[in-house]
Amino acid sequence: MQNSQRPAKWLKPFAADDANKVEIPLTSADPTRASQSAGFPPLTMQPPESGGVPPQGEDFNGAMNQVARIAWWLMGGGSLPYDATWAGNVAIGGYPNGAQIPAADLRGTWFSTADNNANDPDATGTNWVPGYAYGATTIGTVGVNLATSVTLTPAQAAKGIIFIQGNLTAATTIIFPAWVKNWLVVNNTGTGAFALTVKTAAGVGVVVNRGDVVPILCDGTNMSAAQRAQSANIARFTANGSFTVPPGVSTIYVSACAAGSGGGGGGGATNSLGVGAGGAGGGAGQAIIRQPYTVTPGTVIALTVPSTGGTGGAAGTPTVPGVQGAAGANTVVGSLVTLTGAGLTGGGFNFSSGVPAGGAAGTGFPSGTSGADGASGFNGGVGVGGVGASGPFGGGGGGGRSGSTGVGGAAAGGFGAGGGGAGGSYGSGGGGSNGGVGGTGSGGLVIIEW
Repeated sequence: MQNSQRPAKWLKPFAADDANKVEIPLTSADPTRASQSAGFPPLTMQPPESGGVPPQGEDFNGAMNQVARIAWWLMGGGSLPYDATWAGNVAIGGYPNGAQIPAADLRGTWFSTADNNANDPDATGTNWVPGYAYGATTIGTVGVNLATSVTLTPAQAAKGIIFIQGNLTAATTIIFPAWVKNWLVVNNTGTGAFALTVKTAAGVGVVVNRGDVVPILCDGTNMSAAQRAQSANIARFTANGSFTVPPGVSTIYVSACAAGSGGGGGGGATNSLGVGAGGAGGGAGQAIIRQPYTVTPGTVIALTVPSTGGTGGAAGTPTVPGVQGAAGANTVVGSLVTLTGAGLTGGGFNFSSGVPAGGAAGTGFPSGTSGADGASGFNGGVGVGGVGASGPFGGGGGGGRSGSTGVGGAAAGGFGAGGGGAGGSYGSGGGGSNGGVGGTGSGGLVIIEW
């Protein structure tokens, strides 16, 4: 056959507008009338002179019309849904193995897996398996308690996407038919920190956590979660808060840091012949990366997370050294771990004579960089501030340079890093001047994955 041999479609079934036609019955007791089982009986095929009776025109039109109606429907892409009366007739006995019929909502298909199959695929599903089914099924109602055990009907389970909503009052099971099929299960449940499991009646299931979208594979008995190229569930905190362990979660992975300390203030100078010392760089707060902790579903974990780091030290004067940078605060993850904030940072000493010392580095994890020693005013020596320490979640602030008034240290970036130390000053002409202000450290951070 060739595509060019495609026949023209009928616009109407044969004899559609002729009232002289009848529906041909399965059998007929009248020896002169046609039936589905006998066609036109022998008497209608004999000449009248031999006792025959001419066939009825309405029988001919009726027979042709019945056949043509089916062909006409199929030409338009139509199909015939499950028909209990037709399938249950003794002349039929049910659908054959391999039969394909549309679903009741006309948005999917069913395949028969047995001969003489009179079961309703949308209701009982026995000896039927789904083909393609457009759309999604929603189980439960928002704000209403969901039953602790829900068995999907074949029509519900035929859809490839299953949304589950409502409130959980206990561990809940959603039972699927034992088909070889994949689903995408979306857990949109509300209150209730309980496990939600999807499974077949007799097989191994999968726990789907609240908020998760999980591809599920079923081998006809057991279910498993498909591997996905996606990020883990993540909660991020940059200030105080709490984390509730989701249902079904027994291990969380914590990445966190405490706050960094501020940079020290720069030293002042009494005259242009000397330079105040630079303040030290702030230290970085203690940090951990993806540390596992065992937890219990439903537990509320209190989180103490400093939103800012230590403030930078005030500027020194010709007679007073630069002020220490403030320490960073601790980060606390419930009873699981406490991370120590970076320690105090030394300010630069003021210049009156000799060579003033730079500030002591802010202690941290790791230690902050020490401020540079103050240099003699002779030959243009300068007291540069120390660089703040960096950590895994943020970079330390740069140190300020010396000037007629010391330049302030830069604030730390990200989280858990130290502020830059301020530069010292050199006196302007015969008068004195102040150093710079230390940079602020950056705050803490908690990231929880599960």
